Amino acid sequence: MPILWGVIAGVLTFIFSKTDPFQPIFITNILLGIIVGLLFERRNLEK
Repeated sequence: MPILWGVIAGVLTFIFSKTDPFQPIFITNILLGIIVGLLFERRNLEK
């Protein structure tokens, strides 16, 4: 599931970026997506 969040963040960054998509913000958004996915997964496991 966290990988899915990272892919979604990467795709959205790719769609909305007008410049070269392989800049640091692209990689940062993928990593943030994975982190958010991990947090959501951890929260759902605690319930």
